[in-house]
Amino acid sequence: MNTRIKLLIVGTIALFGFFTGGNMVSAQTVVAHCDTATMTGTVYPNGSRTEAWFDWGATTPPSFHTAHYTFYSTSSYNDTITGLTPSTRYYYRAMAQNAGGLATGQTKDFYTPACPVAAPTVTLSANPMTVPYNGTSTITWYPNNATSCNATGGSDGWTGPRSSTQSSFTTTGLKSNTTFYITCKGDGGTTPQQSITVNVDNPPSTPKPTVSLSAFPKNNIVYGGSTTLTWSSTNATSCYASSGSWSGNKTASTSQTTERINNLTYSQTFTLTCTGAGGDASASDYVTVGSQILTYTVTATAGN
Repeated sequence: MNTRIKLLIVGTIALFGFFTGGNMVSAQTVVAHCDTATMTGTVYPNGSRTEAWFDWGATTPPSFHTAHYTFYSTSSYNDTITGLTPSTRYYYRAMAQNAGGLATGQTKDFYTPACPVAAPTVTLSANPMTVPYNGTSTITWYPNNATSCNATGGSDGWTGPRSSTQSSFTTTGLKSNTTFYITCKGDGGTTPQQSITVNVDNPPSTPKPTVSLSAFPKNNIVYGGSTTLTWSSTNATSCYASSGSWSGNKTASTSQTTERINNLTYSQTFTLTCTGAGGDASASDYVTVGSQILTYTVTATAGN
């Protein structure tokens, strides 16, 4: 039985050719993406069991074959080939076979376009995003489709070139809110600058120094007499005395310190000022000194 096979490849452009034995076929391919192509055909079995497929490849004659599809009546069929190389010439042809023989379509070609280049992206995260004063945070960036990244702002050596793959950076000693910036580049362009801010808690309040000072005795000290000063301080790193007969650097300590002041000849105020990270504080005590007692000696001489 001499059954004729007619194969039609359907698409936006019709390509015509003749098969061996007088069978006619038209063929077309539609390139959907840079790495795939879809081929569509119509087979006319004329009631006979007929197999149809496509040959394709980067050489001619095409060396790869799609799956075979079996038909008994006029039918459309298609197949999608994947894994194609962008910007490459490929060849294809429609094929069919039944008891009447083999129909080989005319070899045609198509070109895969270049794949679109994906734009680079990058995101940032900070863990934690809020830290105590003088605290530590880890900055992580997540680039995609990037070949280089560059960091600005931040602290602790953040600024400069950064890896174009996911990486982390630990920053320490944060004392104020700090913003970290990054920009990445790739074949698809440059990312918008991305940023993340690490918030820093207020520093702990520093206690103000305290100081106490007392004199004993402090009242009615005899002229030329003495008194003992006793003082102590807290949250202080240094103390300084500033009075007429008592001046200069003094011990800063939470323990009591004493110093004897001799030869007092007038009433006066003793003042001690202590200084620390939280500021300074002063204390004073007043002593009274009696007047000088003058002693006179009278000598009588007998006259003639």
